[in-house]
Amino acid sequence: MFNPKSLVPGALLAATLSLPLTAHAAQPGLYLGVGLGSADDVILDETSAASKVFAGINLNRFLGMEVSYVNLGDYVNGAITQDGVAYEVVGHLPLSPYVDVFGKVGAFDWQVRSGSLRSRGTDRDYGFGLSAEVSPRVWIRGEYQKFLDVDGGDVNLASVSVAYHF
Repeated sequence: MFNPKSLVPGALLAATLSLPLTAHAAQPGLYLGVGLGSADDVILDETSAASKVFAGINLNRFLGMEVSYVNLGDYVNGAITQDGVAYEVVGHLPLSPYVDVFGKVGAFDWQVRSGSLRSRGTDRDYGFGLSAEVSPRVWIRGEYQKFLDVDGGDVNLASVSVAYHF
């Protein structure tokens, strides 16, 4: 006996399996963006306002590269400032024509300043997020990034950004 309800699980499975074939959220090309967020320094056990400016290129719908200047904020009543430049490879997984999830991994060339003292180094970073199209050229994204420090001074960044795609 034919039961229409038995078609629903099969239709959902077929739609899910075909999603990567039809979705195309990340389009090849250049983009620029800005973001604001909150950074949490693990060693200092403090949170600070943070910002970033970034530029990237999507080589295809699944792979891109990004460079960003990241200001991780001021700590200890403004006595310590942390910032740097991140160089990352970005992978995209389209969920629909207008939404994708992404992950990124790379290197963070950082500096910490306290008065006249400066400390510099390069460590790894990684992140993930969700990106959604607002208009054909404007996208918003929410993301989490972790800037690793070999000495345990990791900084976590949660941010919301706007990107313009050329």
